Amino acid sequence: MNLGGNRIAELRFIHIEELISMLLEDYFDFLSPNDIHIKGHRIGI
Repeated sequence: MNLGGNRIAELRFIHIEELISMLLEDYFDFLSPNDIHIKGHRIGI
């Protein structure tokens, strides 16, 4: 099955984007777009 180069690159980008998102959510609480806190702390960035 040949998906083509662009399709494979697109799938890889989506996978990496999901992985980065999961890693960030392990360390930060996203309360709103402008209110991000370190998990377990009241420290916001």
